[in-house]
Amino acid sequence: MRSRLPFFILAAILALGLTSVASASRPDNETRRMHVTGYRICDSSIAAVKACNGRTASGKPAQWGLAACGREFDFGTVFEVPDLGFFACYDRGGGVHNNLLDIFMPDGMGIGGSRWREVVIRYDLDGEQVLQDALAAIGEAPLASPRGAGMSVSTQNENLLGNGLAEVLRQHYNANIGLIQNGTLSGDLAPEQLTATNAETVLPKSQHGITLHLRGDVIKQIIETSLAQDVRTDLTLSVAGLNVVYNPAAPIGKRIVHLTRADTREPIWENANYFVALTDGLYLADPYHSLFETGRGFLTFEPAADTIGKWIAHNGAPASQPGRIAPLK
Repeated sequence: MRSRLPFFILAAILALGLTSVASASRPDNETRRMHVTGYRICDSSIAAVKACNGRTASGKPAQWGLAACGREFDFGTVFEVPDLGFFACYDRGGGVHNNLLDIFMPDGMGIGGSRWREVVIRYDLDGEQVLQDALAAIGEAPLASPRGAGMSVSTQNENLLGNGLAEVLRQHYNANIGLIQNGTLSGDLAPEQLTATNAETVLPKSQHGITLHLRGDVIKQIIETSLAQDVRTDLTLSVAGLNVVYNPAAPIGKRIVHLTRADTREPIWENANYFVALTDGLYLADPYHSLFETGRGFLTFEPAADTIGKWIAHNGAPASQPGRIAPLK
């Protein structure tokens, strides 16, 4: 007579089997050397898009964050490309083989030329989420709102007032990027409440403006440093001219998913130089000082509050700036 396993043992065996099947169904991430190219609607040398209607082989509209890949990969497969970020495959092309990744480039954006790169195939990430985060990074989808229009800056990260002041500095100095350290701010004003006379109530007179030419890789380190301030939140930054999407669960120093310019929507290129406006309080603050020292620039002797006040007197209060630093959802 055949013996029977008790039901709870049988159920446990089945559960283990199902777990093994589920884990085996998703391949491990892998690194592959791939030829990374870029294409636009109707003028692609790879001809990844069959028609000029902005639709891809999957039926999804072409957008930043989308790429064409070989048929070895299912639609929705995510590729992590050094310096560029994450891209989800939702297109095909006659010239797109398994070791070629063809990235869609909206008008005004580029990928810095076609080249071979060490690409990580991220089977652990969701392609739909990558597309959503890519739109947020270039300002075509809402970013996470900063926590409150007012301050309590020592207990919050990016804030609307800091973003507004950073935008004024950026515009006044005709810079690409503006940066404000949240811990240097005081008061509880919304940006639209700023006047020529009350700027010094939220930014100490001891702060002076600084402009620097910084490389893209240094800017990335500066933002990573801000994202690493899980305890010292007074060292976090508010920004202007940048869009940042990050993964708070990633290791410190590797949290940025997308880092792009807010005006041109281009990625921040590691070897390119960018003009940055900030204050000397941030410039001298550890752990940022060693990074800022790598740049070329000059100190302005006018207090930043006076500079901002004069700008407001001429241009009016800055509009409320959107959130520029958004976590992955």
